[in-house]
Amino acid sequence: MMVRREVFQLSQPARRLANIARSVSRQPSSLLKGTVAYLEVNGRIGALPTVYPFALFPAAGRCQTVLQALDSPMGGVRLSELAIVSAIAAATHPRMVFEFGTLNGRTTLNLALNTADDCDIYTLDLPEERRAEFDAGLVAQGHLRATERPSSGIRRVGHYFSAHPLGRKITQLQGDSREFDFRAFYGKADLIFIDANHDYSYVKSDSAEALKMLSERGTVIWHDYPNSLGVTECLSELKCDLALHHIWETTLACYSRASKAGA
Repeated sequence: MMVRREVFQLSQPARRLANIARSVSRQPSSLLKGTVAYLEVNGRIGALPTVYPFALFPAAGRCQTVLQALDSPMGGVRLSELAIVSAIAAATHPRMVFEFGTLNGRTTLNLALNTADDCDIYTLDLPEERRAEFDAGLVAQGHLRATERPSSGIRRVGHYFSAHPLGRKITQLQGDSREFDFRAFYGKADLIFIDANHDYSYVKSDSAEALKMLSERGTVIWHDYPNSLGVTECLSELKCDLALHHIWETTLACYSRASKAGA
């Protein structure tokens, strides 16, 4: 005699809920982290209006971009953010790019890959000895793994472009951004990327200098909004005077004199 066995199968929605419940039970904090991350990238946290990137830069959605160094260390821009920054660079055709915070040079390299051959790219980071001190502080606070420190020798400042052929387009500057003399760059930078010290005083100082450096068709992009308190506080103040936007599903914020124009 044959015994028929009924196999009970959950519906797809039920299986999805079961998987979520299993994941949360293994690491309950993941639920909170996931919720916060969702709120951040979709603009539910922070005071800036959230927009689709290609609504600001229509031409960026049609640009061909090249990406390299796709691995993202802790603290680096996400791959999707790297693609958006690169697309904006390709669409706005900057003659000069300035970056606050070189770190390992991953973003710097991709800016070089997606700009014209005669574009000049300047990137500022702390001198090696001060970089090592700053990184040690981040490790102590749990914001950075020891193996990801640029000063650890594994990912030195400018690591990604130092031996790359396009490194010829890039000038590495050293100094503390609150002490650096930016006057030679005033009114000349067509694209500025700010991803350095996220303390409020630094973000405020870097942003003030960036706006002085900005050309008539320039764009400023900030990283780590709104998941960094210092960045969020500073941009919440700046939005009173500037048309700032949070870029949908990223931790990028943007102010542009070039958006939509000439797209």
